Amino acid sequence: MISSKLTQKRNQLLLEIQGLSPKDKVLDLANDHPLFPVPSGLVELVAGYMSEGFNHCLMPFGEIVLREQIAHMIETLYGYGYDPQNEITICGGATQAIYTSITALVREGDEVLVFEPANQCYAPSIEINGGRPVYVQLKEPDFHINWSEVRKMVTGKTRMIILNSPHNPTGAVLGPNDMKELQRIVRGTNIIILSDEVYQHMVYNQLEHESVARYPALAKRSMIAYSFGETYNITGWGLGYCVGPAKLMREFRKIQQIQLSSFNVPIQLALAEFMAQRQEYLHLSEFYQGKRDYFQHLLNETRLTPLPVWGGCSQLVDYSQISQDPDWTFASKLLHNHQIAAIPLSAFHHEGKMNKYVRLCFARHESALDSAAKIFSKL
Repeated sequence: MISSKLTQKRNQLLLEIQGLSPKDKVLDLANDHPLFPVPSGLVELVAGYMSEGFNHCLMPFGEIVLREQIAHMIETLYGYGYDPQNEITICGGATQAIYTSITALVREGDEVLVFEPANQCYAPSIEINGGRPVYVQLKEPDFHINWSEVRKMVTGKTRMIILNSPHNPTGAVLGPNDMKELQRIVRGTNIIILSDEVYQHMVYNQLEHESVARYPALAKRSMIAYSFGETYNITGWGLGYCVGPAKLMREFRKIQQIQLSSFNVPIQLALAEFMAQRQEYLHLSEFYQGKRDYFQHLLNETRLTPLPVWGGCSQLVDYSQISQDPDWTFASKLLHNHQIAAIPLSAFHHEGKMNKYVRLCFARHESALDSAAKIFSKL
């Protein structure tokens, strides 16, 4: 017999949704990946580097030219300078960066604060490394953090606090006051911040992304996970990066060097060159706000109630005017009766907290959103 390190089981509906393919003829609004073409210039650069022979493992922690471009971008956007040599590491996507950060920095018995609803990779990564997730519920209807509650939950065992902004699945974003409260809580402690900032370029209504890199006191104790996938529509390429102070990054790299020995070199070199075209990521907030507004306008003609979205590419909807079914049941009926894939919000709660919300991704062509709205209008 094998004693499993993880006791959590994947719900059958999630497994079914993750296994969808185009031949299934399902409108996939579940997977939160942009389904838009890769910029043609990036594809051409990758092909060029491949044909020129850059196809062998070089730098174990990422090509230095790419790390330099990342450092330049972060300093330009947030004002904090990272050393590309010792404080930036290329990863196999943000999920790997998150797992490696937890593996490197969380010990047996450590407590890690997790805000729920939460990314499904956080708690398992903590538990498999002997830590204990301590759950803090975001407060409806806007899914904000109650910092007084957080302060009470911090103990001498608290090793890490995991942030996610823009937040998946709710679309909430942290503001300057949130970051000030966080600074007060961690001041004088050894608590590490792990900040998931995959959607850094998707913030709406003239708000700014409040990266922990904007706040030197936080940056000096934080590991930040990013992804190229959501920025350039290349989620299938499996490339992200992690930044953090050298003392933490040293521990991170000790783990990563036994997980991964190399990354796709032509893609790294192509990204280093392509990142100089800043408008490719600076326009994303405007682009996705347009998608959000278009989708919400369509939903307003249905009995689904869209919740406010301030960032990211997903929309929570309240379906209570249509059905009193648990969210798993409602999502299953959407899939099997109406060929629309959606994620129930309880999938993002460790106890499967039931509610009347499902998550829909609006990073789709308008034709797909139109088709979904026509189906929703009949419910």
